[in-house]
Amino acid sequence: MKDKKYTSIRLEVTSGCNLKCKYCHNSEYINRKDDMTTDEILTLVSETKKVYDINKILLTGGEPLVNKDIILIIKHISELGIKADMVTNATLLTKSLAKELEEAGLKRIRISIDTVTDENSLRDGTITENLWKKAEWIAKNTGIEVCIHTVCNPSNADKLFDVYQKVCAIGASRWRVFDIGFQGGALKN
Repeated sequence: MKDKKYTSIRLEVTSGCNLKCKYCHNSEYINRKDDMTTDEILTLVSETKKVYDINKILLTGGEPLVNKDIILIIKHISELGIKADMVTNATLLTKSLAKELEEAGLKRIRISIDTVTDENSLRDGTITENLWKKAEWIAKNTGIEVCIHTVCNPSNADKLFDVYQKVCAIGASRWRVFDIGFQGGALKN
């Protein structure tokens, strides 16, 4: 493995999640009891940086904001000169937490939003309008780059242009559209 030239990694900082999205690709691994401790995560990041020229870490979960030490983890990553990037369902995100994330060094936040309204949403436990407001606030009031992640599915395929227009209207810098991965919750639902 040392011969490989890794420059970025995806790091699951918790399996904990506060939602139960119908198509969650990771549903079989949610809320496990064997997550790495914060010290193990910090050590892993430091040791990985010593071996590889890592310049970006994408923090995932579960839901990364469930990890009570997410600010400490992002700060550690940033202090090592690594770009901190995070995927979130944003339901736990507040304006003050967004500011803390920015101060810790978060450079990009990828917020999962599949629709413009709650109609036909497959993300149980979200209020779509609130997610859009949070994304817009971050785009306009912080230095964190906002990327919207959308999972194309049978309930929103005909409304993707509406989502695209909303992405542009709120000032997000990127939009990524994914297909449903047929694993986890998608197999059952």
